[in-house]
Amino acid sequence: MRRDICYYFPTDVRSVYNAFLTAATNPTFRRNCTQEPYHTISFGMNFSFKFNITGGSCTIHFIPYQDGTAVDLRFSLVQAFGARYGAYAQQLVDDVSKVLGNVQGVRFNVDINEFLKEENKVKSHAGPVIPQPMPTPPPPQAPVTPQPVQAPVIPQPMQTPQPQAPEPIGKICTGCGVALSDDDVFCRFCGTKADTIKACPGCGNTDIEGSAFCNKCGTKLD
Repeated sequence: MRRDICYYFPTDVRSVYNAFLTAATNPTFRRNCTQEPYHTISFGMNFSFKFNITGGSCTIHFIPYQDGTAVDLRFSLVQAFGARYGAYAQQLVDDVSKVLGNVQGVRFNVDINEFLKEENKVKSHAGPVIPQPMPTPPPPQAPVTPQPVQAPVIPQPMQTPQPQAPEPIGKICTGCGVALSDDDVFCRFCGTKADTIKACPGCGNTDIEGSAFCNKCGTKLD
């Protein structure tokens, strides 16, 4: 029984042909591959558990189509029932896409009889077509661990220093103005007798005798 599956590749016939030739020479897909350069590749299909194929052949036709290439995969199957020829064709096309640098083939419908007319045949070229090795997939990249984002440093406002209350001043000598201790009876510098007059704790004013408040700064006096 015959089955046809068509794909479209957005690139030139020669590139698509060479990519199919490279993929079709993989022992997974073929047995005894023959070719008519840039027009046809034919090969027998190996026995396959994966695709449930017991035998048959595949002929691949290449035709320029619009701005790219149309490809017809024609299967002649010994076993039609249960054969996964569609999956077989898709894996072959996936390998072709890798050879083409990830140019993807898109499955589409086309009039096969019109597609295979002799006048659409691509002219051959001088010299053999040599299959290219399948590209080696790049090694997997190690996952990149995101770095934690540090919170921005917000500058704190400068604290305004609070004014310090002046230290209270003790007894002041009325003769020379030097500070006296509470135990001094006479000034140790000028000999003036120390009285009980004390200075204002707010501003040091000594003219506070008999006052309840300092007449200079208004501080309450004891």
